[in-house]
Amino acid sequence: MPRIATCLVCCKLERLPDPPEDTPRIPAKLSWDDHGAVRDHYMQNEDGSNIMVAEHDPLLEDFVGRHRHGLPDTELIGSINTIGVEQSTWDRMDVVTKVKKDLADITGKIFEESTFYRDEATKCYNSHNNPTVETGCIDYLTDAKRIGPKVPPKYQTFLCHMCPYQQAYVNVELRQKKGWYDPANDARLKAARDASLGRKKLD
Repeated sequence: MPRIATCLVCCKLERLPDPPEDTPRIPAKLSWDDHGAVRDHYMQNEDGSNIMVAEHDPLLEDFVGRHRHGLPDTELIGSINTIGVEQSTWDRMDVVTKVKKDLADITGKIFEESTFYRDEATKCYNSHNNPTVETGCIDYLTDAKRIGPKVPPKYQTFLCHMCPYQQAYVNVELRQKKGWYDPANDARLKAARDASLGRKKLD
C-alpha cells in the first residue's frame, strides 16, 4: 500500500511506495552504541508481538538518511514516522492534504510535501541533455543512481524509475515487447471489454 514518510524536524513529508510484497519480513529493531556496547530494542505491537518490517526498504532507508539532522539514533526514533494508507483510501481521497492538516493540528507546525526524487530525476535527465531511446542514457540503472544501500538486485530501487526517460521511452519499449500495442491484441482486449459491458461487438 502507499505510504507517507514524515519528518517532524524539518516538517517535510514524502510519498513512498511500499516494498515489493515478496520482500522478506524481519522484526523492527533499533540498535545504538551505549558507551561501546551495542544495545538493541525490538519494536512491538500492543499485544506484545514484534512489529515486522521489510528486510529491504531502500526508499525508507534513504529518507531516514536524508532526515537525520545530526540527531543521535535515540532521538531520531520519534522524529521520523511512516503512515500506511489503504490503496482504496488513497484512490478515493486526497490523503496527503489530510495528513498535512492532521499533523498541523497535532504539532502546530506547517508541513510541506517534498518531491525530492522527482526533482532529482528531472535534474539528472536535464543534465544528460534529455536522452531519448536513440541516444540512450549513460547512467541508466548504474550504481551511481541506486537509492539506498545495496540490496539483492530484485529489491533495488533506482532514481531512474522516476525519470522522464524511463517513463517516456523505456516503459513504452517494454510494453511493445509485451505486445500491448499489437493491433491484434488490441482487438481481442476491446472485444473482451465490450462483452464484459454487455455490448455486442460491431464489425
